[in-house]
Amino acid sequence: MLARVNRDDEMWVVRRLGEYYVAQGESRKALRCFDRVLPYFHAQHKPVFEALSLYRAGIAYHNLGQRQQALDALNQALSIWPFKNRTRRNILQEIGSVYQDSGNSQKALEYYNRSRTESRTMNDSQGEALTLSGIAHAERVMQKLDDAQHHMEDALKIFESARG
Repeated sequence: MLARVNRDDEMWVVRRLGEYYVAQGESRKALRCFDRVLPYFHAQHKPVFEALSLYRAGIAYHNLGQRQQALDALNQALSIWPFKNRTRRNILQEIGSVYQDSGNSQKALEYYNRSRTESRTMNDSQGEALTLSGIAHAERVMQKLDDAQHHMEDALKIFESARG
């Protein structure tokens, strides 16, 4: 006789499978996993798992070039993510990246700057350096070349100082 399946565990595994598919570039398969788990996590009032699933779904949509769906998923993830930590910073960076890829460098800068503020608040120097790279990319596209160079040099300094 089989033991009764714990639905929480099953949904956790399906979510992790979705993350695996995102990492492997199989975005459509990933979205099928997230479509399966999101209603469950929402109904069970599990905001962390719901937000993580939405974040990864946003990445999958972004990878597929479905920018509006990506922004919808990412903004929803941001609205329910309960912590100020690296995941929140990553969500902000991903939103900035979607705007950047959409050709809206100004909007991308807004989200990159929010991500940078979050990184500084958490004393996350690596996160700040990564965000500075995004800021520099947006500035370069906007022809703010001196600002872009300055931010890239700052990012490099952060990484070099972390190495010791």
